[in-house]
Amino acid sequence: MKSLVKSLIKLFIVMGIIVGILYGGYKIIFDCKAVYVPFGQEFTLEKLDYAKVGDEAIVKLMKIEDFHCKDPDCEGEGEYEYKVLVINVHKLSYVKLGSVATTKRDIEKLGYTLSVENADNEKSVTMKLVRMEKKNVH
Repeated sequence: MKSLVKSLIKLFIVMGIIVGILYGGYKIIFDCKAVYVPFGQEFTLEKLDYAKVGDEAIVKLMKIEDFHCKDPDCEGEGEYEYKVLVINVHKLSYVKLGSVATTKRDIEKLGYTLSVENADNEKSVTMKLVRMEKKNVH
C-alpha cells in the first residue's frame, strides 16, 4: 500500500512537471502577438511578441530588464536591456541590446543588423532589422 501511494505521488509530481513545461512552451510560442514587416521597417514588440521580417527572419523579444537607478540620490540615467532571439531559416542568435549604450548590434553569423529605434518604457521597444552590408575585400 505504501509503495502504491509513493508511486502515485511520483506520478503526480512528474505530471505536474510535464504540465508546467508544456504551459511554459505554450506561453512562449503561442500566447504572443505577431507582427509582419519587410526588412528595414520599424516594428514594436512587447515581451514575448515576435516580428516576422521579410520571408526569412523572426525577431522575438524574450525579456526586458530595467537598469535605471531607483535611488533618489544616485546620478546617471541607466537603461533598459532587451534580450532578443533572432532566427532565420538555418541559424539562431541570442542578442542583448540596450536603450542607451548598445542600441545597435551586428549579428554576423546571420547577416543582419538589429537596432533599437525607440525605447522609452519597460513595456515595449521599437526595433529595426536590416541585412548587413557585404564588405568588399580587395
